[in-house]
Amino acid sequence: MAVAPLWGFGNELSSEALPGALPRGQFTPRRVAYGLYAEQLSGTAFTVPRATNARTWLGGGGARGVDFLGGLVAVAGAGSPDERSGLTIYVYACSGDMVDCAATFADGELLLLPQAGALRLVTEAGVLAVPPGTLAVVPRGMRFAAPYRAGHTPFDVVAWHGNHLPYTFDLADYCPVNAVRYEHLDPSIFTVLTVPSGTAPGVAVLDVVVFPPRWSVAEHTLRAPYLHRNGMSEFMGLLRGVYDAKAGGSAGGATAGNGGDADDESGFVPGSASLHPPHSPHGPDAVSYSASEAAPDAPVRMGRAPAPAAATAGADGEVHDADGGGLAFMFESSMMLRLTDWAASGPCVDANYLDCWAGLVSRFDATRP
Repeated sequence: MAVAPLWGFGNELSSEALPGALPRGQFTPRRVAYGLYAEQLSGTAFTVPRATNARTWLGGGGARGVDFLGGLVAVAGAGSPDERSGLTIYVYACSGDMVDCAATFADGELLLLPQAGALRLVTEAGVLAVPPGTLAVVPRGMRFAAPYRAGHTPFDVVAWHGNHLPYTFDLADYCPVNAVRYEHLDPSIFTVLTVPSGTAPGVAVLDVVVFPPRWSVAEHTLRAPYLHRNGMSEFMGLLRGVYDAKAGGSAGGATAGNGGDADDESGFVPGSASLHPPHSPHGPDAVSYSASEAAPDAPVRMGRAPAPAAATAGADGEVHDADGGGLAFMFESSMMLRLTDWAASGPCVDANYLDCWAGLVSRFDATRP
């Protein structure tokens, strides 16, 4: 069944499965059409300013029991659910329907980034198609399953109206700004979503960053990302294709989720991820740095070839770039992310990750300007 999306980020939206199911002019009439119950799902405190107040009214079929979603394995995190501040990063496997169970996150939003295999996300506000490379967000408190199969369900919602809603965004559609004369701009140009910390302007509990295929045209400027020591925690992963800074690196990172032994493939392969704690030196590996340094001063298509072949649809119906278009993401946080025992000692850990920088040897020569 095709999914017809509603458009408009942060808008007040409405949907009805039956005509007249949504009350007109008010949300709590004495009697709701079709024998439904009116229920409000709040995403914020009632007292926050109207411009940031988030809530959705649901017209449902009755009381609904909820079981906890399985299939998630924690990789890293920081903060405290008790204080409702922080984040946890998971990997997941979804090989079958959720039968007679659903879930809700009460302490924060759920952000999903499928790497292989499309998700069909069923929520109280409707169904979302989430193919690989697409970001999906389920707001706190909203019930969901991926996917769901049962008779009487938690998703017996006939109509709704509000702005506290799940949504998707195709990361390949993100259009970053960039320098057109010289020098790199700050990586914040790649930020798609942010969760402010409230401690200071620009300091985030989480910045969701994407590195899509793009042109680099700055003159006299290294094409690869520069070497740096960041004051934030950086958890980075590759959804597909290649990443500009890992042309010759080893297979995994602080943790990898490619479903096999990290030595099976070389390079920062799709499904791999790395964690760089605050102020740990990192950046392009030796191969990427040397290639970028020796490259002619000409525009370069980052992440994929300059002349891509036509995209093709695979047997699964998903569109695949024939040229291996790169799509990498990063979760950047002001918090000190810590690996779980599973992530730090699992079979996919790449113990030789640091070797990707071994070629960046000292070459200082005071006689050669």
